[in-house]
Amino acid sequence: MARTPDLGARVSSAIRAVRRHPLLSLAALAALSTLAVALLHRMGGPPGLLLTVSIPAENGGRLLHTGIDDILTRQNTERMAMLGGGTPALLRWNGYLWVADAREYEVRVAADVPARLWLNGHVVFDSQGGRDVPPKRIRMRRGQQLIEITYGPATRSTRFAFEWDDENPYRLTAVPGTVLSPQSRSSTQWAAHRLAPAATAAVCALWFAVLCAVAVAPVWRLARRELRWTPALTMTFTGCAVLFVLGAWWGGTAGWAPDEMTPGYVLQAMQQHFGQGWYDRYPPGHVYVIGLAYLPLAAADSLRWLSVHAPGSDAIMVAEARVISLVMAMAALVGVGLLAKRTLGEKYVWPAVLCTAAFLPFTFYAKLANVESPYICWFTWSLVFLVALYEHGRLRDAVALGVTAAATVGTKDQAYGLYVLPAVALLWRFGRSRHGWMLLAAGAGSSVITLALIFNVLFNYQGFRDHLTMISGPASTGYRMFPATPQGSATLLVATTGQLLSGIGVAGLLLILAGVGAPVYRRAWPAVMLLPLSAVSYYVTFIAVVGYVYDRFLMPVSTILALSAAVGVRRLLDTDRFPRAAPAMAALLLFWLIGRASAVDLLMVRDSRVYVEDWLASHVKRHETVGAPNQYVYLPRLDRFRRELIFPSIPGTMAARPDYIVLNREYSDRYANDPDAQAWMIWLDSGTGPYQEVLRYKSSFRWTPLAFDRRFTDRVQDPFTNLDKANPEMSVFRRRE
Repeated sequence: MARTPDLGARVSSAIRAVRRHPLLSLAALAALSTLAVALLHRMGGPPGLLLTVSIPAENGGRLLHTGIDDILTRQNTERMAMLGGGTPALLRWNGYLWVADAREYEVRVAADVPARLWLNGHVVFDSQGGRDVPPKRIRMRRGQQLIEITYGPATRSTRFAFEWDDENPYRLTAVPGTVLSPQSRSSTQWAAHRLAPAATAAVCALWFAVLCAVAVAPVWRLARRELRWTPALTMTFTGCAVLFVLGAWWGGTAGWAPDEMTPGYVLQAMQQHFGQGWYDRYPPGHVYVIGLAYLPLAAADSLRWLSVHAPGSDAIMVAEARVISLVMAMAALVGVGLLAKRTLGEKYVWPAVLCTAAFLPFTFYAKLANVESPYICWFTWSLVFLVALYEHGRLRDAVALGVTAAATVGTKDQAYGLYVLPAVALLWRFGRSRHGWMLLAAGAGSSVITLALIFNVLFNYQGFRDHLTMISGPASTGYRMFPATPQGSATLLVATTGQLLSGIGVAGLLLILAGVGAPVYRRAWPAVMLLPLSAVSYYVTFIAVVGYVYDRFLMPVSTILALSAAVGVRRLLDTDRFPRAAPAMAALLLFWLIGRASAVDLLMVRDSRVYVEDWLASHVKRHETVGAPNQYVYLPRLDRFRRELIFPSIPGTMAARPDYIVLNREYSDRYANDPDAQAWMIWLDSGTGPYQEVLRYKSSFRWTPLAFDRRFTDRVQDPFTNLDKANPEMSVFRRRE
């Protein structure tokens, strides 16, 4: 009789199966988790309250809408109030509120029209016609409470929030849908109800991991097959991953990172199905990628499992978008490694990868949801296929080049400049034979088809045309820094050179110079000449045309120069003339490059705004107001406090009279042309008004390589870079009693 396998054997067999098919195992885990979450939602029921919208009896008395409102927001309330079509509508929410702890709570319904709150059949809050009524203190027992809210009659809503304290020490917060139910539930059902959103978020993260694994699998297989994973290369990729992960949480959803693709921006494009005239200053290529990552959350939203507008959903979507950038940055390094191997040789792979990651601002954008990391990824892979096509003349390389080049341009328009002169070189190389013309036609055709698909030309031609109008007009001409004159062109060249040197640093420049005249260049010719040709093409056909430059514009150029730096590293390590001094010099220069990149991570991890947040948390009292001039972006995260936007002027501040004012001093330099704002700054600094500066802070990094870079020490925002947007100088002013 056969023996039944013991538990250990079964576990070992399962582990071997997972190792053989990790992707299928991950997908199976996600599918099983989805079923478990579905059962959890079925047990817990839908979140929110039953909403009824009607016209009062005195105006005709008819029902306009009834349904479950799973997230009570001002926007949804306004939409419901407008169903009356100009006739005031009454909104009524009914259901149950779960209270976890028996204690005294502060509650209110913030409204601009009459609003009332009933708890267990008793009126506990009345807005008295829409006035700013302070919250009421109510003792509630543990368990579910019968609840009803009325709002209106009103024709529209400019203010609505159902709030309680929920033990927040600073202000009231919106009552979450996880403690609201349209029907009575048992304690077990309430537990499932409260657990369901977190479980749903975890399952969405699992499906996101599946999507990432599917996308990464081909790159990983190619990297394993073609690259020799020596200890040096393994350590290089591991170190780069650490560099990219550190600081990836910088600012969260606060908007500290300029030009990030925000969840709202991507969701709006998805709601319009990337058509119906939709367009923006950036091409839609990377919006598709992020939108694909958001599909699990969008599916959960359509099933009413987890709203994309619920608290916490923004953080999930920002994290997913940043992970995509990080993954594509690592894929770009794989592309650089393949490019180095195929053009220079195996031993140049790890130095090229390391220099690419260490040249600024690569490590900064590798962790942010901007388009820089993605388009550099597509660009490096297009170079791999460009070199392969030039050397071998294969059809598959021509098609792959066309697709990846189109993806680069479809992610960031300006990348077209990288391919103009290389296209001429390919025409010269292959334009003298029938087979060559077939290759050129295949590459051009695949590029045109890919671009047409990315821009959705067939179904969104109006959006495509409006995008072209924008980038050739206001999105370009308004940013010109240097006039289109001989002197302006010379100044632009100097500025571009300066930004490039700032990015690669003195250490990078010395490594590049160390490789000048190396024999490997002669062996790799003529394929290697395509790389600097792409850089020259970029300057001549894009930067010189638009008349302005930022350090991030030069990331493709610094990526190309990383290969030259790798030649310098190997030349110093392999030389026989100075067997001790030369390798020591190489190690010192690489250490300096890594130190610069690591210091950027420290800027983000130890951002001054994090310190100010902690300071405010220890000084702001309950219900005290924290004022922010004009916008919350680029300021400490103030959402935990009772915050208020104020106009940066003396009358605007005196009208609002916040208890604290938080100021980003470096960003405030933009007020230079506003006399009212300038007078306001002088008024605050002088202390002649009711406000006194109680904190001024900027984290110090004197012991890092950035201490020698003026951009990070002059306390002034550099117009050429976003790197110094991290760790700005902050001030906090407090109103005197």
